[in-house]
Amino acid sequence: MDGKDGAQGTPGRDGDDGKDGQDGRDGVGLASALIGRSGELVITLTNGETRELGAVVGRDGRDGADGAPGRDGERGADGLGFEDMDESLEDGGRTIVRRYRRGDEVKEFRHALSVPLDRGVYKAGETYKPGDGVTWGGSWWLAQKETSTRPGESDDWRLAVKRGRDGRDGKDGERGPQGKQGEAGRDLTQIGADGAKWR
Repeated sequence: MDGKDGAQGTPGRDGDDGKDGQDGRDGVGLASALIGRSGELVITLTNGETRELGAVVGRDGRDGADGAPGRDGERGADGLGFEDMDESLEDGGRTIVRRYRRGDEVKEFRHALSVPLDRGVYKAGETYKPGDGVTWGGSWWLAQKETSTRPGESDDWRLAVKRGRDGRDGKDGERGPQGKQGEAGRDLTQIGADGAKWR
């Protein structure tokens, strides 16, 4: 029959330090790998050395399945060119309209212009659009929104060019020299009753 375990003994003393080992050699790792133009694998090591490891050869891939046969397409219609285009101004000169026309086919492109347009002297009752310019009271005004109000009576207009002040009257010029004496006139009352001409 086994006896009971004995009591734990006291710890032993630490052993002596061993001798120092030899210095290890520096390791070399992989810095980069690439496939060159002719298909060879080229690696660069961390010490700067490069090595060519030969051609890279992969496994052959499986052949792809044939695609479904395509249908013959119909010939597309000829496009519209510059010879089919006409151009006009609409909306009082504010919109350029380009139309391409061939037979019953018409394509239209509209280009709005955001430029001031001179509409001449303001006319009461006429409607003006933003950017329209009119002369009124000697000044030139630009419409800020669609309006038929008179310039200067609301914020619908902005004063673009202010009328200048009237200049002062100039001085009278000096009298010029007297002209040459003219020839003596003839007395037309002396023409004869028979209509004879005077000399």
